[in-house]
Amino acid sequence: MAASIIVFVAVELLKPKPVDWSTDYTQYKTIPYASKILHEELSTLFPGSEIQENSKTLYEFQEQIDSYSRNWIFINSTLPFDQYDTDILLDQVYMGDDAFLAGMVEGVLADTLNLSYEYFYSIFDSITFEKDLHLSFNDPAYVKDDGWKLSTRETFFHITSYDTSITTELGGWEEYEMLNFIVVKWGEGRIFIHSNPELFTNYYLRDPDLAPYAFSALSRLPVQTTVWDEYYKDGKVGLSSPLAVIFSTESLRYAWQLAFFTLILFMIFKSKRVQRIIPILKAPENSSLNFAKTIGQLYVEQGTHKDIFDKKVQFFFDYIKTNLRLDPEQDSEAFKTDIAARSGIELLQINKIFDLIELTQRSEKISDTELKLVTDNINQFYKNSQR
Repeated sequence: MAASIIVFVAVELLKPKPVDWSTDYTQYKTIPYASKILHEELSTLFPGSEIQENSKTLYEFQEQIDSYSRNWIFINSTLPFDQYDTDILLDQVYMGDDAFLAGMVEGVLADTLNLSYEYFYSIFDSITFEKDLHLSFNDPAYVKDDGWKLSTRETFFHITSYDTSITTELGGWEEYEMLNFIVVKWGEGRIFIHSNPELFTNYYLRDPDLAPYAFSALSRLPVQTTVWDEYYKDGKVGLSSPLAVIFSTESLRYAWQLAFFTLILFMIFKSKRVQRIIPILKAPENSSLNFAKTIGQLYVEQGTHKDIFDKKVQFFFDYIKTNLRLDPEQDSEAFKTDIAARSGIELLQINKIFDLIELTQRSEKISDTELKLVTDNINQFYKNSQR
């Protein structure tokens, strides 16, 4: 037993680290969706300029602001500025600062600028194949002959509304003529808004063909003192638990694992000295599982995918009614928002599940691929739901 545990610990310590695909956007990590590369290149983008780092709210940081000639860079999946932060940022820009916001602007600032976004995806393309998409800028000075090509699934956010009196369109997705980059004139300064923050992360900047896109977008900012935000980030350490901080550092993680398995070894050897032999009891057979497998096999053999789909949807709505205490007869955006709030799952994923159900219900016959897609998304909902 001891030898097995030692071997297991050794394997765990030596096995390759799996790729972390979580969104982080901080400068401290090398995972795909962090911003280490971009932060390191700031001195090249703004030569001779001071690069300041801010790990506080704008309300707390305002005491360090002593002028009105600087850049602000915010990159994150969402940018939910509150009333105080919005007032400070808009005041700074009005007096001559420039701000670059890559991500979904929410809350007071979005309302002030009349901003709204939509998520675009093609359900059938996402099942069958990946497609080349092209990004481009409207300004001839930044035009590339064939645009910037991304081999990706057809999923992205795009800007759908803004204040036309103070806003200029700067670029977007060529295939769908969808806008993802604008600039808002505000007083003496400007606010650049980009709806695809992932394009500024390590994943894309490591590609020599795609990196110039991010640098071209940021080059709209003047060469001057630049404030790099580290507070409004998905991966900021300040919100993490002590255990999360330990696991974010490789040496601390190994030390924690070693201490844990040492404790297990101690408990095993200690129990052999003071505990009598425990008889082995045969676990009761799970006959319900065999029954479920038999019924499932009958459905598969008869090819009644429509019946399986209907039952999946029925159980899904029953779960919403029983566990989330919501009426599944509703069909509104507020209903989906309530599901997201009570389950702890992003509204984007909730909308995708309901879109899949609606599209599939229209079909007289359902293929294996469509049934699997609906089933996988509903199962993922059950797994991640907090109720």
